[in-house]
Amino acid sequence: MRKIKEMIDNLIGPPGYFIKIEGNNEIKSEKINSKKLDIFKNKDESKGVYATYAKSFNNSVSLLEEAKLLFQNKFYARAVALAIMSFEELGKSQIVADYYTGILTEEDYKRSFRDHGRKKSFAGRYKAFQVSNKKKGYNVKDLGFAFGTDSSTELEKIRQGALYVDENNNPLKDINEEDAEAIIKKVWEHISYVRYAEELNGRIGSKALFK
Repeated sequence: MRKIKEMIDNLIGPPGYFIKIEGNNEIKSEKINSKKLDIFKNKDESKGVYATYAKSFNNSVSLLEEAKLLFQNKFYARAVALAIMSFEELGKSQIVADYYTGILTEEDYKRSFRDHGRKKSFAGRYKAFQVSNKKKGYNVKDLGFAFGTDSSTELEKIRQGALYVDENNNPLKDINEEDAEAIIKKVWEHISYVRYAEELNGRIGSKALFK
């Protein structure tokens, strides 16, 4: 396994990041869908959705705190596994938040409980714009959210490798203190930024991060 500390910046980018897209690219874009949850007409459902968002975010924080405890006691491989699970749960909280605020659909919301790769990808999403140069100025098109699916696949490989042994993998020897410290730091950066943005803007999810 390649050293996690050497890979992590490419797998988990900076939080709340805007990206300008020009021409063809390999970044997957999630366009905003028209179907929305009406929190005023569906008050009972909305309360449940908001509660799920809060529980998911709190669980993400708790998982990372547990990862830190494992790190302090030199269980580096297991700390890495829990840190990745924390990042995934953070992604779930953001999907749920975006359903609550009318950005994502009910299907997006339901998928957040079964699509592990999607949750990891969404946690590290960017706000994407396409900019084209017109004769009378620049034309800016909102592409929704952009993220690389390869990164979530690689993160899942690392999580699996941090838990299980095979003929080519020994997590207790292959993952060291620097690896665990790097990923815990990166996930904590995302959690802290989400918390700060939501408190500052009085909103949740993408409406807080990309205001």
